[in-house]
Amino acid sequence: MIGGCLLLFMGVAFVLRMIPALFIPPDVFLLNNGADVWYTMRQVDVMVAHFPQYNWFDPMTAYPQGKTIDWGPLYPFLAAVAALITGATSRTEIINTAGWIAPIMAAGLVPATYLLGKMMWDRMAGLVAAGLVSVISYAYFVQSSYGWTDHHSAEVFFITLFFLAYLSALSTAQKISRDRLFSKESINPVLLSGLAGILYFLGYLTAPTVLLCLIVIALSTFFQIALDHYRNTGSEYLLVVNCIAFSTIAILQMLFGFLPWAGLTLTTYSISHLYVMLGLIAWTVLLYALSRIFFTQRGRYYLSLCGIVIGGILLVGFIPALQGIRDQASSLLFGSSAYTLAVRDTQAWSLAAAYDSFNLSLILMAGGIALLAYSVCRKQKGEQVFLLTWLAVMIVLTIPHQRFQLYMTVPVALTAAICAAGVVQASFEGAGSRIVPWIVKRTGGHTAEGESRAERKGRRSRTTPDHTGSIDRNGTIKGLALAVILGITILAFGLSAVHDYTYVANTPGNQIPSDWAETLVWLSSSTPPTGVDYYGTYDQKMFAYPGSSYGILAPWEQGHRITFFANRLPIMNPFQNNLGGNNGGAAFYLSADETHANAILSDLRGRYVITDLGTATDTFPSLIPWVTGSDAITPYIYWAFIPDASGGLTKTHLLGDAYYQTMIVRLQVFDGSLVTPDSAQYTTYTIRNVPDSGSNAGVGGLTRVITGMQTVSTSDDTIRIAPEGPGLNAGATYADFFSSVPYQPVKKVPALTQYRLVHESPTNISVQLGGSAQGSALPDIRLVKVFEYVKGAHIPGEGIIELDLVTNTGRAFVYRQESSNGEFVVPYATEGGTAGVTATGPYHIVGSSRSISVTEEDVVNGNRVSG
Repeated sequence: MIGGCLLLFMGVAFVLRMIPALFIPPDVFLLNNGADVWYTMRQVDVMVAHFPQYNWFDPMTAYPQGKTIDWGPLYPFLAAVAALITGATSRTEIINTAGWIAPIMAAGLVPATYLLGKMMWDRMAGLVAAGLVSVISYAYFVQSSYGWTDHHSAEVFFITLFFLAYLSALSTAQKISRDRLFSKESINPVLLSGLAGILYFLGYLTAPTVLLCLIVIALSTFFQIALDHYRNTGSEYLLVVNCIAFSTIAILQMLFGFLPWAGLTLTTYSISHLYVMLGLIAWTVLLYALSRIFFTQRGRYYLSLCGIVIGGILLVGFIPALQGIRDQASSLLFGSSAYTLAVRDTQAWSLAAAYDSFNLSLILMAGGIALLAYSVCRKQKGEQVFLLTWLAVMIVLTIPHQRFQLYMTVPVALTAAICAAGVVQASFEGAGSRIVPWIVKRTGGHTAEGESRAERKGRRSRTTPDHTGSIDRNGTIKGLALAVILGITILAFGLSAVHDYTYVANTPGNQIPSDWAETLVWLSSSTPPTGVDYYGTYDQKMFAYPGSSYGILAPWEQGHRITFFANRLPIMNPFQNNLGGNNGGAAFYLSADETHANAILSDLRGRYVITDLGTATDTFPSLIPWVTGSDAITPYIYWAFIPDASGGLTKTHLLGDAYYQTMIVRLQVFDGSLVTPDSAQYTTYTIRNVPDSGSNAGVGGLTRVITGMQTVSTSDDTIRIAPEGPGLNAGATYADFFSSVPYQPVKKVPALTQYRLVHESPTNISVQLGGSAQGSALPDIRLVKVFEYVKGAHIPGEGIIELDLVTNTGRAFVYRQESSNGEFVVPYATEGGTAGVTATGPYHIVGSSRSISVTEEDVVNGNRVSG
């Protein structure tokens, strides 16, 4: 029966995750919307073409420096092997084959979780955990579904296998007496310890971040040796297992080698990982030695443990090498302010996000924690101590950074299952006394206490006189508790399965937007080759970019797609390379000065700039922390409240002039052209505490409350402007020009002189600014636009110059520019142009009869044109 249940749960895990494969169109592949998916596929591409080549340095991303890769070759290796075995040779075949790796691992996680649950509690807990882990967590489900060729699901898989082998080694070693620990009887724990080391090493080859699971090992070793000392039992078994397991890992790491440029970093394959293994061995030896030295002196022993903790803190604080490792660990776990504020995965884990991933399993987890704590106090069972430590460490990691919630998948399933199994066991004397023995009988096992049904019957016959009424009441209570917990367990499984199915059933909506896919195809076919071989092998020390190379500045989440689909060189990418600081890509997009933006792009050797509506509107605020280190969105966007007749307040956004002056808005919304508004929205507002006696808004603290709004002429000199200062002061009143839509600026927006539109995608859509619920349909503004950075032709003259243009989609617009220092610098050619955006005639200076023709050579070389 157990085998059948496990096969059923494995089938559930696999079938749910393979549903996206049903949406694959003939002779093509799914365009998975995941960011890192396509970089893994780029690695698989190279490995299939030149097996088993793995580029630790990649010039095809993070231009113009290139990127040293931080994660390992195992996942691409498995995908490449699968492709080679199945005979997949075309890109479509390779992608479709690689997509099966994650669902297979997810199915394999089911029996591993069962074995852990059985070891930590009993078979019933193992079965419930196996069932739950087939559908939770939602975050893990998404990243282990078909098409997600990403290493994160493999990390969860190998960490779980490592813990299973490690705990099995401890369990078998603990059963051997101290004097027989080094005899032939120890062969099984020795082999299991070595297997644990191998499984950790496989996880290490997937990504070095599996190092985080060693925090669990270090803490559980500390707690377990302390418990052994408290019970006056030896910890030799723990010493042997840890020494063998971590020695195995250390040997494999030395055979694999370390990256010469890695230094002492923990986030890549550096020698620091070897030091960690040696440190864990030393940690175990030290704890064991103290336990033996103070075997009969419990007070001194616990004082020595306190001394170790204090000494470790001092060592990390004062030894330079350890300080560096400490800082790296802190950065990995808590991140920089910009990284944390602007990347969703590194933001704090909210209750809503927790429920979205685990739903009612969180209730069961809470109950499981209570049962585990009670059981540990009574029995001090090592596996249960380990699970509590595992769960606690993962919670501590996940609360500040929700990306670690994947690592919580298995411990949550196990703890929730223990709650369910524990309640069933506690109901033996009530309603559960009929249910549980039936299950145990069918599975051929015993109850958690090791009793057979006959033994329990005999034990009951020898008990004190029967108090029927009390027993009936207790049985009723236990029966109700059993029904409630079983109901929550079944509901948790069902809700998770439905949530998972909803995701995979929406596979067409989870793909790369069609406008971006169209743009990537255009980049591949219509931009010059970079001179960098997509399938080449590169040495970081020897490599130099050819003179023909150039970069493409695009929103950072598109970087890997540009590498994979267009075979071009992105400047930014989901690794966040070249994104932050005053000279990064975010600073370019936010720059209000074209000269400064040009300097940034020139330093990055960029030739093309890609913008999209998302970056210019709803995700615009995410650019700000990368430049300022703060999540304050003023002076670009101001949140305010509008009072209504009932005394309530409605939240709204106000767009300030700084928003319209940014490069991202000038390019995406205005095509780099001059815009001079005739009118603007004049808004007055006051700063007050909300809620107060005059409102019922669900917010608190100081905020802007609008007192007046009217449309006025921008040339009206009588308008009083009182701009907001750096801080909000209660009672202060301000007045300024604002707008509520991205395409209506409040002041003049100058033209850009060295950026020409060369391609745009076919769709214009409605957007939500900064996550606001207020949607804005942008008139004839396309989703994705590509601009080329050129020197621009110089035309002497004064006034305003215009040029009628038609884009590749057939959209007509007028490029307008105001003269500066007696000349115009124009980016479009009227003759001989090769771009998809073409002029319908020559340039014309408004208010004159002068027309000027400009050649492509003039624009590219920055020639002076008299006209």
